[in-house]
Amino acid sequence: MRTLSDWQATSSLLELGVRSLQKYDVYKACVSFAINGGLHEAEAELTAPYRELLEVRRLLKAQQMNLALDKLNAFQAPRGHERYFELTGDRDHLLGMAYHRLGDLPLSEEKLSSAIAFYRQGADEHRTLRALVNQKICRSTLETYTTGDLFFLKQRAAAAGFLDLVGNIEKAAVAELLLAGETTEAANAAERAIEAYRTDGCPEDRAVAQALLAIAQWLSGEKEAARATEKSLLIRNGKVEVYGSILAALFNGKNPVVPAGNPLAEVQWNASCGPRDNSIPGKILRRLQTGGAERDELIRSVWGENAIHPSYAGRLYTAIKDLRGKYKVPVVFDGARYCLENR
Repeated sequence: MRTLSDWQATSSLLELGVRSLQKYDVYKACVSFAINGGLHEAEAELTAPYRELLEVRRLLKAQQMNLALDKLNAFQAPRGHERYFELTGDRDHLLGMAYHRLGDLPLSEEKLSSAIAFYRQGADEHRTLRALVNQKICRSTLETYTTGDLFFLKQRAAAAGFLDLVGNIEKAAVAELLLAGETTEAANAAERAIEAYRTDGCPEDRAVAQALLAIAQWLSGEKEAARATEKSLLIRNGKVEVYGSILAALFNGKNPVVPAGNPLAEVQWNASCGPRDNSIPGKILRRLQTGGAERDELIRSVWGENAIHPSYAGRLYTAIKDLRGKYKVPVVFDGARYCLENR
């Protein structure tokens, strides 16, 4: 029988009903609701080990990390359970993801390695591949996504129809691209993650990808697009909350304070967060984002029609110098007009 992702199992549950599915697939379908803080009525059909792990997922969603860790460390699947290896793998996978959120990468990798070993003794291809992907993400670099392990794991996930894992890899790549200053490619990766999650994936993960897209857009100078993307977020708590705070800081012209262990903790915001919208450099940037402009046209658009004194030319040159140097905005002059290099 084909292995289902949690989201594919959810579709089967909604289409075929609980009586048509094996208990393990009902459990996987209920995972989709639990990780978003919900509880599906089908959960009542499950035995205690399944329900215990579903409750842990709700605790993780609620950011009750200590209680979740206590329950996971105390969890023991019955040795004779038909899904012993998958349930024990789930326990260690959840421990690995919890420690990853807490910034303890060595312990996270240890638990994910243990999860992989248990999953391989079971019969769940999706969970085995998911744990392997998450383990590689713990120690990833940009090359891992472009020519290394995660590039090939993404191909394998796509071939198996596990688009949620494709989304996970693309989402994780966004952070590495932002660290490298590749903001446009980061936005492209975020859009690919969103597209994958639309077909197969967690609403919370899709919301994180949307928030990352808004961050990449902002750092690329696409401020209006960033604001529009941020407004589209339907989920703002759980894993999404920290990215919402990053966006709030950027929108207010501040450098974000990012918790240690978060994938964006090492991003150099000073060089790329851009000028405030209501500052002179910010007004110039907004005007140039609509197209090139001659010097006098640019002065009028920023200072108004009465800005005719020669001193305004000096103010313009100073502001453009700030855009180029302080904010790393590629403003070019072609002999007649100022414009952005990528436009």
